[in-house]
Order: sequence, then C-alpha cells, then structure tokens
Amino acid sequence: MPIDWVSLAPYHVLYCLPGSFGWNDESLNAEKEDMAKRSEKQLAKTIKDLRAKLGLTQEQFAAKVGVTFSTVNRWENGRGKPSPLAMRRIEELRAEIDSREHRRRR
Repeated sequence: MPIDWVSLAPYHVLYCLPGSFGWNDESLNAEKEDMAKRSEKQLAKTIKDLRAKLGLTQEQFAAKVGVTFSTVNRWENGRGKPSPLAMRRIEELRAEIDSREHRRRR
C-alpha cells in the first residue's frame, strides 16, 4: 500500500530515514518500483482510451503517431512506453479531442 505522504508531512523525515521504523533501502526501492508500475499501467490505459475516442485501430493510431502497430500494441499492454517525440504527438492528439469536446459543449 502506498504511503500517504500528506498526512505524514510532520513526520516525513523519520519515515524516510533508511532503516528507521522497519524501512530499508530494499523496501524503499520496492515502493518506487510499485509506483512506476502503476504509472505505466495508467499510461497504457490513457493511450488505449485516447485511441478509442479517436475511433482508430492500433494501425491507424500508429500511423498518426509515426510508429509501428506493434509499438502501439506494446504501449497498450504495458510492455513499453512512448519516446518523448511520440508522447508529444500523443499529447497533440489528446488536445484535438479536448478541443472537439469543448466545441460540442458550446
């Protein structure tokens, strides 16, 4: 379970000291790895949801982003993450969707 750093704010120094209260470098590293995995899963879901909102197949989405179908497949299955250049294009596509939705609401 992740640590609620906000509620522990006054005591954060004690909880962050390696070896204090049962924490050691290994458990801190495990916590970091767990957070990274959750972040990767969220990114995979975001990409898949964006592609669905655009109504594109993985192949069509890949063409818009400038990557291969298999690359998009790896992203959506959490086995890889986009390069900074691909992330920029994904953000542009997401901005397009946000803009369309905003216009519809008017």
